[in-house]
Amino acid sequence: MCGKSLLSQARTALTQKQITPLTLAMPIMMGYAPIAMTFGLLTYQQHLGVWTALALSTVLYAGAAQFAILGLLALSNISLGQVFITVFLINLRHFILSLAYIPNTKQWSFFEKLRFFPILTDENFAVLLTNSEIKKDPIQAYRVSILTYSTWAVFTLIGYGFASLIPDPKILGLDFALSAMFIGIIILFIDRLEQIITFIAAILFMLFFYFVLDCGRFSVILAAILASFVGWGVECRRKSS
Repeated sequence: MCGKSLLSQARTALTQKQITPLTLAMPIMMGYAPIAMTFGLLTYQQHLGVWTALALSTVLYAGAAQFAILGLLALSNISLGQVFITVFLINLRHFILSLAYIPNTKQWSFFEKLRFFPILTDENFAVLLTNSEIKKDPIQAYRVSILTYSTWAVFTLIGYGFASLIPDPKILGLDFALSAMFIGIIILFIDRLEQIITFIAAILFMLFFYFVLDCGRFSVILAAILASFVGWGVECRRKSS
């Protein structure tokens, strides 16, 4: 009961009107910082220039895809087309996120949408949906996203700058930071039966694709797509009953 009470209080706090963009962005910024530093470290170790690291973090701005690019560049027989297809498939989920967020932007201008959607990430999407006021405010929603975007870029440079002092970034255990942060966000966000079912379905699909079908990185993408259909089906069934 105590755990449920704490979760209820946390959800209430997240939905209060006095919540600011900085308050919403702070957990994401804290999670992004070590991951971006790791990316900067790995970029330096692959003998890529600082401007390459910064360009990947500001123009591409897609954590999983950025790390995938580093892995692909380490291969000698990789083509530019293979890199493009890999990045496209990994980032396909952003298309789904954007479609799901569009209903909140009905009153936004074209320019407000143009500056917001390119920097909308999984974590921003999840956090923004917890606040009914900020998610529909083009300025406030953009501030949340630009804060996390800036954090990713700045800490990429910091990681690159300190790379010579840290020979192996894995010893810091930074690779778990983003996963831990996202689990915390999801726990606060899930409060309805259909969300719980969708969450469990996503986990089961991911385990199936990864361990049974050996789909590798694409397991998460496939699981997210199928789980979204499960959630949609459960929601439709609930409304019709």
